Amino acid sequence: MAKISTLDLSPDHSFEFWREATRTTYGLGSPKGRRRELRLSATIHRVSSLMISEFRCQRNHKWRDKSHIAQDGREYVKIRRYHRGGAVYMSNGQMFTLGPGATYLLDQSRPFAELSQDNCQTNIFAPRELLVPDLSRPQPVIKWQDGSAEGEIIRAAIARLLVGITLPSFREHLEAEEKFLNVIRGLIEGGPDSFEQTALSDARRKAVEGQLEQV
Repeated sequence: MAKISTLDLSPDHSFEFWREATRTTYGLGSPKGRRRELRLSATIHRVSSLMISEFRCQRNHKWRDKSHIAQDGREYVKIRRYHRGGAVYMSNGQMFTLGPGATYLLDQSRPFAELSQDNCQTNIFAPRELLVPDLSRPQPVIKWQDGSAEGEIIRAAIARLLVGITLPSFREHLEAEEKFLNVIRGLIEGGPDSFEQTALSDARRKAVEGQLEQV
């Protein structure tokens, strides 16, 4: 387990730290009209195939393009839950509003742009081939709504995984990971919950991107 925090750094130093730390994964900016600052604290667990991060951070803008994807050398998906805050997520010509009350699977093998509010979230990174080996490509975003059968299954699976990675033996960590992956595979094969998505018109895209400042 690793813990990283820039809460005690100056705004500029914190922003530059995170921009350099993530430069091969995605680009990082700040919303237009705001000074460059991004204070963030994170706890990171790595099991065998999964990386789990729990963090809180200030509002920010990030984007992932083809050059970032090529540098990664491996396609992966991100499973996310918000505890507070949210984001506007744009990928494949569509726009999604993310926030508490659901679990999301985000396909990181596609370019995307994301405008985040101040937030607190849990992310689980998994190699894409472990979850969707038989699909040419999942949707940009799959949503499992809390209160639905699928939503409650994945909430329980995440809770079990977070407990499992604290157990003393590595064998128990691997068992927790495999049980979690089996749940996600089953949910994907069963089909996602409906997600109201918004196709991005040129005017809407420009309006959203006008709020962003890529630096």
